[in-house]
Amino acid sequence: MLVIAVIILAGCVRFGAEQSVRNNAVPEASVADMLFFADRLATASGDELATMAARHPVGIDEPAALLRHALWLATPEHDGHDPVAARDALESLVTRSTALDPPTRALVRLQLRELRMRLELRRETAGLAEHNRRLLQQIQELTALESQMGGNGPDGERGKAGRGAGGGVTDGAEGGRE
Repeated sequence: MLVIAVIILAGCVRFGAEQSVRNNAVPEASVADMLFFADRLATASGDELATMAARHPVGIDEPAALLRHALWLATPEHDGHDPVAARDALESLVTRSTALDPPTRALVRLQLRELRMRLELRRETAGLAEHNRRLLQQIQELTALESQMGGNGPDGERGKAGRGAGGGVTDGAEGGRE
């Protein structure tokens, strides 16, 4: 599967380079360069990430510098991690897609899609955590109310409320006596 992806990507890079030459466009950094940079981000320690040039890129108006900065912002494990800012940077690149060659444009769209999915998962996780917190609070309130009522439910069976349906006392034999 990976081999197929690499072959397709190589074809896209070649097509994009040929298209750039035909359009007299200045080629940006290649997709391969961006993939190597993304790999470097994925394997770097937090300290290495903090000192990377992509943190404070020179020429941030250049699409390649903005893409590197967005990839750096999207990478967790460092104090500059800001997926919302990364998404905004990638969206600004998408709006300027005519300045990008086709393979780079495809990479930006893929990164943007992945980042949007991560942000959606983060929102869902926060919502579930909040729902869980409310449920735990309700359980605590119900437990406190149950204790105030003189019984702890079926396990505690204290007081008249916990004697069972007949309200009588059993001696352990089947059927018991009342």
